[in-house]
Amino acid sequence: MAYTISDVFKTYEHNLRLIAGENGLARLVREVGILDYELLPEVKSRFQRVNFYEGQLVLSTFLYAKDNPFLITEAIKYLVSKGSSGLVIKNVFHLQIPDGAIRYANARSFPVFVTTGDGFLFDEVITRVDHARQDAELLENVQRHIDRLLLDREDRDEVVRDAHTLNPSLKNEHRAIYVLFCKDEGAQPSDTAHRFEVLQQRLNTTELAAYTNLFAPYDDGVLLVVSGERMIGDGGRSMGDKVANLLRADVLENEASTAVGVGDAHFELYELADAITEAVSAARFALHQGGGLMRFGDLGVYRMLLPHLQSSALQAFSRQTLEPIRVYDAETGSHLLDTLRAYCDAGQSLAGTSELIGQHENTVRRRLERIAVVTGLSYRSADQMEQLSLARKVELCQEVMG
Repeated sequence: MAYTISDVFKTYEHNLRLIAGENGLARLVREVGILDYELLPEVKSRFQRVNFYEGQLVLSTFLYAKDNPFLITEAIKYLVSKGSSGLVIKNVFHLQIPDGAIRYANARSFPVFVTTGDGFLFDEVITRVDHARQDAELLENVQRHIDRLLLDREDRDEVVRDAHTLNPSLKNEHRAIYVLFCKDEGAQPSDTAHRFEVLQQRLNTTELAAYTNLFAPYDDGVLLVVSGERMIGDGGRSMGDKVANLLRADVLENEASTAVGVGDAHFELYELADAITEAVSAARFALHQGGGLMRFGDLGVYRMLLPHLQSSALQAFSRQTLEPIRVYDAETGSHLLDTLRAYCDAGQSLAGTSELIGQHENTVRRRLERIAVVTGLSYRSADQMEQLSLARKVELCQEVMG
């Protein structure tokens, strides 16, 4: 997970003003450096090596440019040539930033900021940005290890090695619980790191902080793997609910904008990839239903469909079954497919469908009869309705899993 100029700007938004290079806010930040006197013409000519690098955010008061602000333009050109990420000017000397410097920075999408108060202390900024960058890299590293574990699921030994890379103390008995947060389009990597840090601190005060457990950020949420007999017991539902409810109450503090998925209990560590997949799938179904808790064991036939979503045969079956309805709706402006979806979601109840879509039962019935004409599959036939229902379930799985 990259740490960028945008993250720095968001952290110090009350102390910084962007004056140029808005299109470069996605530039990566690998470290922070201070420009003091190194680019003075008489000094620069004496040294071949100057300590400015690619991916470096540079801070400066430009004391050396106090009598010649045009040296700022030359400094920006030099930093751009070195691949620096951006420049922050602590303008304590009230220098007039040359128009040429701003034009050049804009042309090269090189972000330039000036401070707007006294709250931007160089030493504090260097330390804070470095910690935030390390946190972002840690999150990215954990994400990469979990992704690799899921890819290695067919190689049992590799899954166990990946699992022990994440936590060497994980036991064979385990269960995964995944918390999915509602997506915030404006979220930055630093927000994710901060939220996980807060959750980690809360978790450390609970019994979930056992050394045999794993708590890690993953995708748009956080993953908890509890392991060992004490956490799993006989693998029954009650223990899974107990752990999930403890997580929701004491760590998430009953945050409403979360969906929690609880996977089944597993008794061999090489099944960890399956355990994580179960928890993620259950959480996505919970989110689709508006949040709350969903157990993988309660997903019914979806448990069978989920592992095969990429199957070309399954996709072709769903597409070929539902496509005639889509075409008919597109040509006539009708709502047959929406009605079929509601009928399936309402347990094939005419009254339930009527309530879901706000139409009279007779309207629902007429639409279902029209679907029979369009597809050759009648809702009155159990076998034919099963085909329509299965096609809808495959479609829903694809929607839920993205």
